[in-house]
Amino acid sequence: MVYPFLRKLEKGGFAVSEWVEKGKRRLRYYSLTKRGERLLKNVRRMFNKSLREVLMDLINHGKT
Repeated sequence: MVYPFLRKLEKGGFAVSEWVEKGKRRLRYYSLTKRGERLLKNVRRMFNKSLREVLMDLINHGKT
């Protein structure tokens, strides 16, 4: 589930990957591009805003 998602991010230009030799193993490392960093920032903002609104509703509901 994770690796298909990472490949989609890479195809969309949101991430890049590289193969690294670690002992006898080859590992694929992923990192975000500038475009990916902007996407992550926007997603975090969206979730934080929604969570904040939910919490405020719960707090205000408890006052009535």
